Amino acid sequence: MIKLIATDLDGTLLNSQGNLSKNTLNVLERLKERMIPIVIASGRTSSQIMKMAKQIKLNEYSEGYIISYNGVVTAKTKPFQLIEEKFLDPDTSQSIIRFLLEHKVKIQIFTPNNIFVSHDIEATLKNQSEREKISVKVNLNDTLINEPIYKILVYDEIDKLNTIKTLVPESILKNAHVFKSHNQLLEFVSIEGSKGDALKRLLKHLNINEDEAMAFGDEENDISMLKSVGFGIAMGNAKTIVKENAKMITLSNDFDGVAEIINHYILNQGR
Repeated sequence: MIKLIATDLDGTLLNSQGNLSKNTLNVLERLKERMIPIVIASGRTSSQIMKMAKQIKLNEYSEGYIISYNGVVTAKTKPFQLIEEKFLDPDTSQSIIRFLLEHKVKIQIFTPNNIFVSHDIEATLKNQSEREKISVKVNLNDTLINEPIYKILVYDEIDKLNTIKTLVPESILKNAHVFKSHNQLLEFVSIEGSKGDALKRLLKHLNINEDEAMAFGDEENDISMLKSVGFGIAMGNAKTIVKENAKMITLSNDFDGVAEIINHYILNQGR
């Protein structure tokens, strides 16, 4: 019996236009009627996820949770309550920044209160709330970030990022997860900060077994989450490597793949 649903947002719960379909909204409402915990797990900031969560009234649901920054922050939605934060180790953060500067890439550094940026990369921040959160544009060659760091994100060309990922020193890999969250995004988070790690700890917090949970995703950063539960579902539009690490493949996000599985395996059981 499934006792918890966890889902990524972009490319998974949301369609290609970044919207929730009426069918998906209806399915989520039916899950709430059964008091099944719903977890939104995304690379977005906590405030961005909560803004989206309001569309499904997760902020009014006592069994709603979010996992933000790709597994770094976990919180309950009603009332909003921080459950845990996982920061990059300060020495590891500086090693990552130095490594990235050597490769001349565009860097975004996320802290609880700010987004620090290098070079002219404001145009890469599509969401206005992210732009408003930027407090300072810094020259990382001579500026030390003295705030706890949630994650370090790199935006660049696909081939360049793929190459950089293969060159990350072992000293960094021992202390940080490194993964692609999009073709042109490479992310560094705490070694304890993946979506899968966060979901496992949340399940333990809720006293739910891993084989009683279901998760949905489409990108490389979702793999750990799909492998952390008994029913890891890849979207039809998911990357090949994601499908290879899933227990099942559903329809694409434009054909309500999440709703399809929940309807068939949870809501309509016994009918």
